Amino acid sequence: GDTIPTGEGTRVAMFSARFDGGPIEQKIRKVFQILCDRKYDILMVAADAGQSFGDLTTKYLGRLHKEHGTMIGVCTKHYGEMTASAYSSHKELKFALDYEEFVKVLPLRVD
Repeated sequence: GDTIPTGEGTRVAMFSARFDGGPIEQKIRKVFQILCDRKYDILMVAADAGQSFGDLTTKYLGRLHKEHGTMIGVCTKHYGEMTASAYSSHKELKFALDYEEFVKVLPLRVD
């Protein structure tokens, strides 16, 4: 049977990860889908978001702030590094630290 309880009524959460298309990302996307199927209010920017990637990231971070949500940091070797992207995992972490009274960070060590 289903061993994952329903997520109805739980606080919003967002996966923050270094998206590289690798096996860790694929696994996290599967976990994301399972949580969605179990009615968890979970956010993750789609791999093929393209131009709207930044807009979605901003929207999701805004929800975390407004609803006192949880950022789930997928802690791979390169997670949190500064990159050229305005929407890197580094910037997401900085946002969470800047608003730590509103956003809880849950580190998920994966390698």
